[in-house]
Amino acid sequence: MQRKDLIRNFSQPLRDGSDFQGKNLLVYTEQGLGDSIQFIRYLPLVKKLGGRVIVEYNQPGLRLLFTTISGIDELFFKGESLPDFDIYAPLMNLPRIFRTTLETIPAEIPYLSVPKSINFPIPLAPEKNLKVGICWQTNSTNKNSHERSCSVQHLQEIISIDTANFYILQKEVSSTDLEWLNSQTKIYNNGTSFNDLADTAAAIKQLDLVITIDTVIAHLAGALGKPVWVMLNFDSEWRWLTDREDSPWYPTMRLFRQPKIGDWESVSKQVKDSLENLLNNNSTTNKTSEIKAIKFPEEAIKKALAQYKSAKHQKNTTLSTFITSQKNIQTKTSTFEIMKIIAICWPLNPMTGWGIYGINLTLQLLKNPEYQPLLLTPPSIQPGMLNPLHQALLNPAFDAQKNLQNQLKNHQDKKIKLNLPILQALGSNFSASNNIVGTKNIGIIFSENTQFTSEQINRSKAYDLIITGSTWNTKILENNSIKPVQKVLQGIDQTIFHPAPKSNIFSDRFVIFSGGKLEYRKGQDIVIAAFKIFQKRYPEALLITAWHNFWPQFMVGIEQTGNVVGLPKISQNKRLQITKWLLENDIPSNAVIDVGPIPNYMAGQILREADVAVFTNRCEGGTNLVAMESLACGIPTIISANTGHLDIINNSHCYPLHNQKSVKPTPQFPGVDGWGESDVEEVVEMLEKVYFDREDAQLRSKTAVNFMQDLTWEKQIQRLLIVLQNLI
Repeated sequence: MQRKDLIRNFSQPLRDGSDFQGKNLLVYTEQGLGDSIQFIRYLPLVKKLGGRVIVEYNQPGLRLLFTTISGIDELFFKGESLPDFDIYAPLMNLPRIFRTTLETIPAEIPYLSVPKSINFPIPLAPEKNLKVGICWQTNSTNKNSHERSCSVQHLQEIISIDTANFYILQKEVSSTDLEWLNSQTKIYNNGTSFNDLADTAAAIKQLDLVITIDTVIAHLAGALGKPVWVMLNFDSEWRWLTDREDSPWYPTMRLFRQPKIGDWESVSKQVKDSLENLLNNNSTTNKTSEIKAIKFPEEAIKKALAQYKSAKHQKNTTLSTFITSQKNIQTKTSTFEIMKIIAICWPLNPMTGWGIYGINLTLQLLKNPEYQPLLLTPPSIQPGMLNPLHQALLNPAFDAQKNLQNQLKNHQDKKIKLNLPILQALGSNFSASNNIVGTKNIGIIFSENTQFTSEQINRSKAYDLIITGSTWNTKILENNSIKPVQKVLQGIDQTIFHPAPKSNIFSDRFVIFSGGKLEYRKGQDIVIAAFKIFQKRYPEALLITAWHNFWPQFMVGIEQTGNVVGLPKISQNKRLQITKWLLENDIPSNAVIDVGPIPNYMAGQILREADVAVFTNRCEGGTNLVAMESLACGIPTIISANTGHLDIINNSHCYPLHNQKSVKPTPQFPGVDGWGESDVEEVVEMLEKVYFDREDAQLRSKTAVNFMQDLTWEKQIQRLLIVLQNLI
């Protein structure tokens, strides 16, 4: 089983299988990831023979996984300095040393587990649906990839099964496959976010089943004790034996074999039939009960549906359509499969993060035949600030809001309860900006605060569920015993944010983009300090800023960091005088263009003119919409590795700023645990990496575009609705 070209020549003797009490044994992995996972199971047996066991692994992705194996005393990566040892053995020699037969294979599972430090939540699926991991392609560098891998087209009928949701477990997805996958709403591309196999293991542990070709995913699922179906090529490897559907190595594994070379169609049909059979057999005792239809008073249902289905909205729709009253409670109710109405409690606005979230949430609900939005707050949209097509689509919802608002005037200063689920925009103190409650109250929060008073924690209990915008935000709330909490990331609009040719109006310049609210939390002072250094070295550098701030009090603190002098003045038209402020900070006027606040639908055009974008944010409660939009446009993007950014950064598709120091609190931001202060010199270093290595920047950008295709508003709102489905 061992290749001669992989044999290591040590002066110490090769182990022969005898006890080694009082000695140090080196076991080293010498082949692929799958082999290493399959045979690491022997380490507990080795340890029982005495002595210390030192393991050297040859693939960096194995380290965290191997920390969960019993029997390993020390763990080293190949190339690291090894401690003294007396005898050694290649990992692949262990089956021979233990004289393994089919009957004596150590097949106790699970023998691997997810490291406690790893938290990789996967998108939720409806409770009645099976969560299935899929992998159809090996690493492209694998010499047998063309034999083991199949086309995603062979999985299409499997993926089309309504009562299953699918999660991609492979890191590489070809551009051809992505084109089809991005049209699917029940497929989640997790693989591009995996840092190593520990992340993959964490995702697999949350699944009900894994369907994969012969690759490391099969071994990992089997070692974790997860049900796994392996699709094998005709001349599969020795380890899978022949003429059997099970594997003596992995008790939870089932094998599906090609009847002839290249016949993946037969294999996929076997898998599809087996999956449907599994789902049908479990239908009466499925892990979840059938989701019940929502019950509304019949009169309210008719009025609500009439309002949203009619092109001419009823002007006489009364507030009793939605407000709970004794009369409505006593009305005879029936169960209908109806259009579910969700109330949105913050203003739509194309200039703010919350407003953009609201616009895309509303548009996606309008597209969904099962849902309709009800706006409870007037939009804040100036003429010309909204995509005209979006304006036309949203106008009926705006008209309905005006009608409802007129009737709400008679109920000012009173607590209003509606017969609808309500989505509330929450501040960092869990307060809402209105006095409206619903049958179910769902709070959405992007909190940067990390310190909560007992009053604020009690206030959070008013919500049936709190939706957070990042893993970091989720952990902060959970650490303060605030629950239930569920993470749903924001999204991007691919029609606006996508790669496209530049206009080349700045053909001789190196364009650096920086956007977002100008405030201490966003860290634009670090951008300014880094740009000053970079521009002196490379005078052709041009900084384009899209900075704004409708709440100037949050700028306070920027001027105290030592990176900048003073704060920008506010003009009579309430626009920040950015260019003048940058001049005062020794940046030449010909080295900066301030575009100010811009409507979201125009932002893609500006982003695509950049050679690089920089986000040195000290904290993001969400994932940072502008950074996501930059990645989606294929712009090389420098991003601080802290807080909400951690959900969207990866060395393969951006330039993370890993050097993060602690942050000083300010009166506006007293709780800053977990925030990060980026190093100015590291920002300059990353700018120079992009400047000098455009080829690498282009490769990262292409990977970023693929990564962001799984974070569209369409997919993220669908994931939000899955989270809400059982609640509302």
